[in-house]
Amino acid sequence: MLEKIVCPACNSENERNRTICATCTGSLGFPNVNLLKDPYFQVPLDSLFQESLNKAIGLNKKDLIEGFCSALDAAGKAVVNMDLALLTKILSGEDYLPYHLAVEAGKRPKTTVLNEMKRSTVEAAFYASDGMKIVYASLSLDGIGLINYGSISISLKTNTIATRTSVFSENSYFLYDRFLDAGWRPGNSLCPSGELGTWEERNKIVINKLFDEIIRNNGEVSNFPSILLKNGDGRSEDDFLELHIYNLINQHHIEDITFTKNKRTILSEADDADYMETQLLVLEEKLSSTGIDYKWLN
Repeated sequence: MLEKIVCPACNSENERNRTICATCTGSLGFPNVNLLKDPYFQVPLDSLFQESLNKAIGLNKKDLIEGFCSALDAAGKAVVNMDLALLTKILSGEDYLPYHLAVEAGKRPKTTVLNEMKRSTVEAAFYASDGMKIVYASLSLDGIGLINYGSISISLKTNTIATRTSVFSENSYFLYDRFLDAGWRPGNSLCPSGELGTWEERNKIVINKLFDEIIRNNGEVSNFPSILLKNGDGRSEDDFLELHIYNLINQHHIEDITFTKNKRTILSEADDADYMETQLLVLEEKLSSTGIDYKWLN
């Protein structure tokens, strides 16, 4: 049973999925975050994290856990991956919308029937109707996200997304399937707790998931990014922490951009190299006008 959320303005109790107080119509915050702030989710996550800490202390390796957490605090960013065309639209002032809202607005076409059915099912299972208002990102330490979703990695300013971001231990599609296999029945009960949290709990989820790898790594900082996020040969082989950002993102939320393909590669892969070269020039002009930092990887 979830606890009620108390309105900060009038102290009225509300269901945790409400965004507006039923009494005074004041803001209650973001429903994905409010949901995962409930003790049902918080207590098991805290308990598992304490177990991880105790285990590290027993191994005399607490410093390795603290070192990884410090790196996450200093450099961990929400990263969204996309292609050049979408980035150009965002830099031109368009919002990057959640899938369902983008389809309704005519901003993007529908995906396949089966893919859309799975997406809708998974989002509703975790967040009910609020699932259609989620923008997906990954947690990264080096500014490089999931390149199977686009070769351009967009790092977001933490202060623009932290209060509206929830964190899953892995791809929500896979987590959904794993929970079903463990006996979860969406609609009849809340999903299992211990692997989901808010942005503030990201370190706990990371440590609980990657404890063994972090200990084996023995503090080698250069390996931290690849421990946290692993790009596979395809999307099904990616291993990462999935971030759920409520509502939308736009150019004002961008901190910096990493192009994981260099210009030569982009031009060689283009159907029309001359057109692509023009598009790259337009993109760099827009980047210069916005003042957003960016880099090309060789």
